[in-house]
Amino acid sequence: MMHEATGAERERLVSDLMETVPVAEGRFGEWRKRLQALPSNYVVPEVRKCVKFCSPGPHVILHVICIGRFTQEEEQVHQLITEIFGLKAKNYIILLFTHKEYLESESIENFISTQDKKLQQYAAECGNRFLAFNNKAEGAEREAQVAELMTMIDCLVETNRDAPYYTEEMMSFNKRRKF
Repeated sequence: MMHEATGAERERLVSDLMETVPVAEGRFGEWRKRLQALPSNYVVPEVRKCVKFCSPGPHVILHVICIGRFTQEEEQVHQLITEIFGLKAKNYIILLFTHKEYLESESIENFISTQDKKLQQYAAECGNRFLAFNNKAEGAEREAQVAELMTMIDCLVETNRDAPYYTEEMMSFNKRRKF
């Protein structure tokens, strides 16, 4: 029997999602466990409803991945994004890798080229829109990272100028199955 999320659990989940401070790896793991405990027949429709509240629609789907950890769970997130948003989602995804400091002097492009084929394919499907943030960055370096992300989002909006944001209609068109 699947666990049905209580109102308090849902409220805690929304509260965690709305936090704007950086999330430590351990805390993210706790959040992920709570999210995974919710039944997909609750999560998928709720995320789909969120698009309605992002009027006119989200301009980007930002998939955050820790460098060196494109695990089975990350692959499942990729699949879940496709289930929720449909096939056109790839036109709106930017991959944001955290912990750039682990790369030392290696570029993110070189890092991806040496990784698992699934990650390489995912990056290619997303138009090779990816960047990496140094979690320890401060001051000008931190501002430069944010500016790079904003520039990438602006370029994505321009690329998608005929449909600059993801709409509820796109999801309806691409629904794969009912939960």
